Amino acid sequence: MLRSRHKLADHAAALERVEAWTRLRFKLADDAVVLVSEIACGLPGCPPLETVVAFWTQGDARHQFKVFKPVVDVLMDDLPPTYTRDEGLAQALGMLRPVVSEAARQLGVPAEVLWGLSERPDLVAMIERELGRAQP
Repeated sequence: MLRSRHKLADHAAALERVEAWTRLRFKLADDAVVLVSEIACGLPGCPPLETVVAFWTQGDARHQFKVFKPVVDVLMDDLPPTYTRDEGLAQALGMLRPVVSEAARQLGVPAEVLWGLSERPDLVAMIERELGRAQP
């Protein structure tokens, strides 16, 4: 019985340690939500236990990463050095930045149109010219 309590204490300490390291690494506020979980994976090629960390930053932007080992084995060096967003992948997956979705909502324009304009400066210039002509 003592052994299982010891393992539970080690597990709880490891969860707290990874949470603290995440706050430090990503410069998160003390009140920022950080979730650390250890999950079992039954898929082929997946490690039996992996650690998943999720946290939120300003604007309710959600970030997450996985460490492919049990939480008690996670080291600070296992955490990614920083959070970077792959815009191409995010767009392909339909993951919009909060600022773009908010601008789209306020303007009444689909977010995809704003993303398309960001890739077409020629269209932006044409719209600016047209708007300039429409000014009284």
